[in-house]
This record gives sequence, C-alpha cells and structure tokens, in this order.
Amino acid sequence: MSILVIGSTCVDLRLHVDALPQRAGDQAVRKRTIQLGGCAYNVASVIEDCTLFSPIGTGLFGNFVKEHLFSAPFGLISPTVEEENGICVCLIEPDGQRTFLSAHGAEYHFRPEWFDKLEADWIYICGIDLEEKQNACLVDVLEDSSAQIFFAPGPRVAHLDPTLVKRLLALRPVLHMNREEAEAMTGRPSDEAMKDLWEKTGRPVIVTDGDKGAYAYDGCLIKEPSIPIKSKDVTGAGDTHAGICLKLLAEDRDLRPIIKAANAAAAEAIR
Repeated sequence: MSILVIGSTCVDLRLHVDALPQRAGDQAVRKRTIQLGGCAYNVASVIEDCTLFSPIGTGLFGNFVKEHLFSAPFGLISPTVEEENGICVCLIEPDGQRTFLSAHGAEYHFRPEWFDKLEADWIYICGIDLEEKQNACLVDVLEDSSAQIFFAPGPRVAHLDPTLVKRLLALRPVLHMNREEAEAMTGRPSDEAMKDLWEKTGRPVIVTDGDKGAYAYDGCLIKEPSIPIKSKDVTGAGDTHAGICLKLLAEDRDLRPIIKAANAAAAEAIR
C-alpha cells in the first residue's frame, strides 16, 4: 500500500526555558537546538516507507531544509518555491510542554498543477496546511483522488474555513487529533465529539489524551493506556502517534493493536 504524506517541512528552533516569558520580560534559555520539523515531515519520518510531498523555499531556513531533507529515509517530492522558508520557534518548559511560534513560508504554499499525476492508496493531510487560503487546492486534489484519507486537523482547527472542513469530512477520512482538538472541532466533550465525528465519516476517529492514554471510536470505544514516562520535550509526540496509526492502518491492522503500538512509539520518541 502506497502512502503519500502532504504537508510542510520547516526548521524547528527549540528553546528550553524555565518558564514562558512575560511581556517586556527577559528570559534566559537553558538549551537550544535546531532541526527539521513540521507535522508532515515528522509523520513521514515515522512511516519511512512513504513519499513526502513538501515544498522547499529559499533563504537561511530553506538552505537548512535542503541540506538535511534529502538524506531522510523516505521518498521525496519537493518543488522549489521562490519564497523564503519558514521557521517554528518551540519554547520547551521543564515539564516537557511546548509552546509554538510559527512563521509560515514557502513550505505552506502548494500549487494545484503539482498534483496532476500523483497517485497513492493513502494520503495524509494536516489542518495547519489548510490555514493558507491558496491551499484549498489540496482539498480539490483529495476530492479527485480515490485514495483513503488520513486527516489530522491540528491545534488550530478553529481557524480553518468551515467549508473546507465540511468538504474534507464528506470524503470520509480517518481522523487523528488530541482531546482539545476534538472538543474544539465539535464544541462537545471528547467522548461525544468522537461519536459525532464518526457519524459524519463512518471511519475511525483516534483521539490522544496525554498521560490518560488514547482512544479510538469506530462504532464502539477502544481505550489503550499511555506508557508512563517523564519527558523533557513532548514536541512531535502527536505526529509520531499519527504516523504509526497511518502506517498500520495501511497494513490493515486492527484498531486496538494500532493504538497500543502508537502509544509505545510516542512514548519512545519523547524519552
């Protein structure tokens, strides 16, 4: 089964701080790292046997992406865009919680003509890419495809065009999100949100809930506990979970072992 992961690759600047800065404050950074990031890149890195479709821009951050992306363990389609690549500043607190400041650039700008001959059995798409108005073309691509869709709405689902979300749900995607995202997407508690979304799609709805574990709803509720772990940085845990879920769904595995494996992979990724 072929998997196409569509979305952004950016530079993650991770700054470990004792606390989030206050307005007009002066916050010291205990540690800093710079690496590739972006939801789609993270998901593709977990799956490996897939193709990542991700534009690359210019400038300092675009050069960093070019230098590191082409050694990644997956197939790559990377149109060059004559616009600067963006960056995500990740503020990491001592308990591992992260806060993002994202500057979108070329990596979020897709063009419909790029997708004329793309085929896949499964296609991953993330809600954060749909914030950019020009990326409504991605929903057009999905509507013209016979692929099964794996949709991760993301933390800014409330900022998405409701019409695009409605069109996406009509394509019966598998949904993957955390509890807060499920509640923001539906305005209902997470258990009701899962059932509501399942009634719209008829496909599995997967919801993560931190140290409380993860859930899947496909007509009945499945719960798998999380693996206790103390992490110094939880960045990318959700993407790892999503990537494992997609990989095993494409292999036609059952939901319960899928969720269990995804929980284990997410815990290992942030160890």
